Amino acid sequence: MQEAKGAELREAANCGEFMFEVFAIDDERANSESKLTTTKELMDQLEGNPEYVARLAARQAAREQRTKELQAAMAGVVDELRQAGFGVESVDQLRREVRTYRGAMEILVRWLPLVRELEAKESIVRALSVPWGGQRTAEALVTEFLAAPTEGPHAASLKWAIGNGLEITAEMSMVQSLCDLAVEPAHGQSREMIVVALGKMPCAQAEATLVQLLHDAELDGFAATSLARLNVDRYRTLLERFTKHPLAWVRKEMIKLLRPRSQEQQGR
Repeated sequence: MQEAKGAELREAANCGEFMFEVFAIDDERANSESKLTTTKELMDQLEGNPEYVARLAARQAAREQRTKELQAAMAGVVDELRQAGFGVESVDQLRREVRTYRGAMEILVRWLPLVRELEAKESIVRALSVPWGGQRTAEALVTEFLAAPTEGPHAASLKWAIGNGLEITAEMSMVQSLCDLAVEPAHGQSREMIVVALGKMPCAQAEATLVQLLHDAELDGFAATSLARLNVDRYRTLLERFTKHPLAWVRKEMIKLLRPRSQEQQGR
């Protein structure tokens, strides 16, 4: 779902970039009586503009250079995957096209701390984010979460992806580790999916942590929905206020999660 959303955002960005180019070609067009009415006419104008063509070529060159950099950063892990019998050209291809790659998990876990390029590292994290990852994978993700940078290009995306991986792979035995990560404000919004994970761990530790996080402005909505899923009856009084939360998705979820008791009372 997150990847689909990311694709939508990238498509919107590309569309916005295209329209910027359209309007930036020549300000004098605004005073012209002629109007461009089709996409073909717009493209003809763009392709006839030397500045646009030059910018387009520069962006394409930058994309090709970036692809080469990522391939170089992942060369070691991809070579080892191929030696292990996985006929892939990238870790992303492994994740997308190989149904089950249990035999690759040890390779990916070993390479995770060795790959320094953040976007390449995120590719490994996402490949490790599978329900059958196991405790060793989850422990490796905790280590990477703690070591991940908080500033710089791609830092936020990487750390959020690691938290998402923990939501998928972490087992009940790791509840204390997840609680420790969740209550540390320095980790910011990258904790979101860790809080979701706590909502799947029925124990006093998880409940106490989620109650604490109801007062964390960055995570209160995630904490409320997770706590409701764990024990809605016990914490109903604390959770009622979240039906009026500023964020629409929180209001919608809390109304749904708190509904059963309300319906019972109306029926009496």
